[in-house]
Amino acid sequence: MNNNFNSNLSRDNSTTIPFVSQTILDNGILLVFKNKEDKYILFSKIGRIFINKSKLSTSNKLRLSAIALMLVFLMLLYLPIDFIVFAILFVCIPILIKIHKFKWYQFNVNLLDGTLYKKRFFMNSKQDHVNMVYLVRKEIYNYNLSLDLEFVNSLKLEIIDETSKSKLAAPFFI
Repeated sequence: MNNNFNSNLSRDNSTTIPFVSQTILDNGILLVFKNKEDKYILFSKIGRIFINKSKLSTSNKLRLSAIALMLVFLMLLYLPIDFIVFAILFVCIPILIKIHKFKWYQFNVNLLDGTLYKKRFFMNSKQDHVNMVYLVRKEIYNYNLSLDLEFVNSLKLEIIDETSKSKLAAPFFI
């Protein structure tokens, strides 16, 4: 991209809007919202499109671990000794494993005007979203390439016009 890319996408004046699903169309991407009207965004208006990986914060992990430990202590108080081992194995350890492995992803579409569209999703649909990012980036690249080719072709025409004028003008001055 260009050097002033980050200045166009500043976080200070951006608006974050969550969406439900997305679809690629001919010249853009269609975002479907839960309570709003669908929005069609042209590829030329998209600044960045990417996926973030998020995990539980350390404080939330500690809170959930404390809840699991409180369950263990309650089991020690109220359950007979025979059931405590099984209860710990089948209740608390899966909770701790789930806490450790819990993560989600965020599909982000950042427009050139600073608007940020976000969608949270989980591991089971990650590949679909990665493919979507790839396809949108490919379409943006093709769009930018076609603009560059049009610009180069217009320059070639101007250069050819200038050289043809100079060749025609030369015999009149001799």
